[in-house]
Amino acid sequence: MAKKIIFLLVVVLLMMFITNSPILLAQTEKVQETGEKEAVEFGNTICPVTDEKIEEGEAIKYEYDGVIYNFCCKACLKDFKKDPEKYIQKLEAQKKAEEAETEAEESHEDGHEHHHD
Repeated sequence: MAKKIIFLLVVVLLMMFITNSPILLAQTEKVQETGEKEAVEFGNTICPVTDEKIEEGEAIKYEYDGVIYNFCCKACLKDFKKDPEKYIQKLEAQKKAEEAETEAEESHEDGHEHHHD
């Protein structure tokens, strides 16, 4: 009976060692890293809080729910964090409007020629 208890104790200790092994943990972290989606740039050039143009190279970037948004300053980022969905809806509406405008311009250019007298 004592041999069975010692055997079980050894097995339990080995399992504890294996599961806490740095090699095993490193492999687990790699799987988690590769399993996560990489964040995608939203690409906004207008601050969603102030509607000001964001100067190139001066954007405050913030990742939220797998998307990276740009802000003109830290104060605007702070406001965004209070109600992200409000500003995300605003950005998405702006993006749709810009896409519709671009599509309309392309359609106008391809659709007909202007004749001026």
